Amino acid sequence: MKARRERKFVLLFLAALVALPVAQWYADLAVGVAPTGAGLVRRPPTTAHLRAVEAEFAAAAARNPYARALAALPGLAWLRGQASPVLEGRVVADEPWLFYRPDVRLVSQRPAPAVQARAVPAILDWHRQLAARGVRLVVVVAPLKPALLTDRVARRFTVGVAAWRAPETAAVLGTLRTAGVEVVDLPAVFAALPAPGLAEEPWYEPADTHWSQRGLHVAADAIIDAIGWARIPGVYQVREEMVLRPADLERLRAASVVDERRPKEACLVVADAQGRAPATPPAGAEVLLLGDSFCRIFEEGEVTGAGLRSQLAWRLGRPVGLIRQDGGGATLVRQELARHPERLRGVKVLVWEFAERDLLAAETEWAKVELPR
Repeated sequence: MKARRERKFVLLFLAALVALPVAQWYADLAVGVAPTGAGLVRRPPTTAHLRAVEAEFAAAAARNPYARALAALPGLAWLRGQASPVLEGRVVADEPWLFYRPDVRLVSQRPAPAVQARAVPAILDWHRQLAARGVRLVVVVAPLKPALLTDRVARRFTVGVAAWRAPETAAVLGTLRTAGVEVVDLPAVFAALPAPGLAEEPWYEPADTHWSQRGLHVAADAIIDAIGWARIPGVYQVREEMVLRPADLERLRAASVVDERRPKEACLVVADAQGRAPATPPAGAEVLLLGDSFCRIFEEGEVTGAGLRSQLAWRLGRPVGLIRQDGGGATLVRQELARHPERLRGVKVLVWEFAERDLLAAETEWAKVELPR
């Protein structure tokens, strides 16, 4: 009798899941909009398009009463937790730590080698094209947060333990160096530093996937050292400003606005003689930064002029250009530069930053991009 009830429950649950897209399409047609997910067959399945379809499904589910009722069932609480993109880690010094669940999987499970096999040829091809135009390429890899702060993920780790390094990342960067590509291995840079203690500012934000001001300055100094140019003081001024910045993992978990209870963060804001954030002059800049959301943090929004671009400009004493695309550090920023090759005019060094997950996540697009001749 018990087995029969269990089978009945499973069948009802499967029927409810099958009915979900049917109910969604009916709801879409009722309001006169295209069926949700139609973009899957209308556009090429690139990373950007798949993200757009994912966002479309999320918005559709929010307005579908059947989906909301199904998600609210008490028996599905465990399943909802497993499906959540946010993993709740430890509470350290009264600060709750949140992690992006796919990043934790990349640390705990070894990825397939296919993505590395696509990444290396694309990077080497980009290096070849830039070298033909007399432009130095400096590749910068932004580390995975759970790899740097394993002690904040789970109780079995002790606070202050050393950072973990992905062997796949080390292998890719070793291959690039052998081929003559200049690399800033930030996972190794952070791993070589003493782990932050409880009373110290961590390298990454507790409720965000991105680095804190402390981690940002470590990255900026490492990039400047790789470029090798003399620092020119006095061109830009800096001031400290207390900022409460939205945290992406906090918003993913609660779908809410900024938690006003979080403490404000001290940011080092860079400004020119007119008090404005460093900007690219009409004649262009000798250094061009390509990157993803790690180049947006502290540069746009609640605070401007405290992000990676401005920190590089302050240290170099010269303006730095910027092309950035959230989640698009691997391919989309190169495609944007190919559409606007005039941005390369006068550039001597191109700093290309992308997240370490782009070297490990199987779905990352690593297309070869041709610069116009």
